[in-house]
Amino acid sequence: MGYEIQEAVKRVGCGSAQIVPFLVCFIATMADAFEMILLSFIGPMVRCEWQCSKFEEAFLTTIVFMGMIVGGFVWGYLADHRHFGRRNCIVFANAITFGAGIASAFSPNIYSLITLRGILGLGIAGNTLMPFVLFMEILPPKGRGFWASVICWSWSIGAVLLVVFAWILLPNHGWRYLVLISALPGGVCLLISITLLDESPFFHAMHSDRKETMRTLRTMAKSNRMSLPKGEIILNSRDIEERREMRSRSVCAGLCSILTSDIWWTTVRLWFVWFACAFTYYGTILVTTMLSKEDEGWNSESCKHTNDEWGNSETATYVFSEDAYMHILSSTWGELAAALITTLFLDRLGRKFLMTASFATFSFSFLLLSFMETQADSFSDENEDHSSLFILLMFLARMSAAVTLTPTIYVYTSEIYTTEQRASGVSMGYVFARIGGIVVPLVAQILFESTYVVSMLIFVGVGVVSAICSASFEIETTGKHLPHGSF
Repeated sequence: MGYEIQEAVKRVGCGSAQIVPFLVCFIATMADAFEMILLSFIGPMVRCEWQCSKFEEAFLTTIVFMGMIVGGFVWGYLADHRHFGRRNCIVFANAITFGAGIASAFSPNIYSLITLRGILGLGIAGNTLMPFVLFMEILPPKGRGFWASVICWSWSIGAVLLVVFAWILLPNHGWRYLVLISALPGGVCLLISITLLDESPFFHAMHSDRKETMRTLRTMAKSNRMSLPKGEIILNSRDIEERREMRSRSVCAGLCSILTSDIWWTTVRLWFVWFACAFTYYGTILVTTMLSKEDEGWNSESCKHTNDEWGNSETATYVFSEDAYMHILSSTWGELAAALITTLFLDRLGRKFLMTASFATFSFSFLLLSFMETQADSFSDENEDHSSLFILLMFLARMSAAVTLTPTIYVYTSEIYTTEQRASGVSMGYVFARIGGIVVPLVAQILFESTYVVSMLIFVGVGVVSAICSASFEIETTGKHLPHGSF
């Protein structure tokens, strides 16, 4: 009599064995939040300091997502490869994120900064994806949604903290110190991953490594003071050699697998939802900053000349007003509301319902924003009604976008694919999300400065289509085992 790996993970349950993977995933997600929210601040500041064009400012955001796209392909392939795996990818990704983040703070010009942020984007892709995939694989079905929601708190806390750090550091110390602070979580995650993190038993099982599969399962069972099922573990080895050889020959093998399976139509719709998740989320962040800039105006008075602690006698930096910080911080509180919602309802209401409701709420919020006046004083504190409405709508938009992006879409995607497809499936979704990240500065920054209403209505349309796609998914994964083997 034997048992499969899903049964073993369920029997082991949640306990001490999940502490280290949880910490890695939690801190890695915070590192991602720091680096992403940072984009809403450094753009205006480097544009002012180095006299950059608005296209160079937008490209500073776009290059990060371009690096993420490359990383999505690379890390997804390496995570499934027998000589790398989830753990090693986490180590290398954190090393890249931490190193490029530190180096960014010492950039002498816009071109070096753009290059380093592109490299950082490559690291962030693995830093976001692989800890989550590994953590999901060692959780029993019942607690998967809950713990993924707890991870969401890390992003939310990180987003709020970065705004607070910006408020403290930017007025007197400039953007370089903020960049250094943003890199620190990646360094902590790197240290923990190197010293304490173990590989996923699902990865060993995928490559028919019975010895390592049993070693990791026994270690988990011992840590949680539980016992494994009686009998021998049954590894799903059907066509395993053929699949392994296919993966070793081609980086596109994972893509071919998820497109030729029975859920290919779900995959196509899921890619659009991934695109929309990043497009709406980062769009909300950038629009908040852009509206604050519109309130202040972009002129020579916005640049303050100060002594530079980094070696230059004088430098110009963009000065955010107190109202701007308040607007950004107010919308950022939506992150914590999103974390609370997903923690309470992700397992109760299901993944599909939360995604559908979130996109609908986002579209409603931006639709109302599109009808608001576009004059600079519309969102200022001198016009209390407009200012309060603006804060409320941006709060709702940020909250709804965060519910879908962290962690609902990650959980849903990791649950519909088999072990052989999972890393590639999540990685490909991540790639489409980063395409959304590449496109969004064009709409939320460049188009916004020309046509406010059109820019806002584009966001509305993307949200509506995504709500329809989410509602139409045939599969609801709440409470189900992770599929292992072929469909």
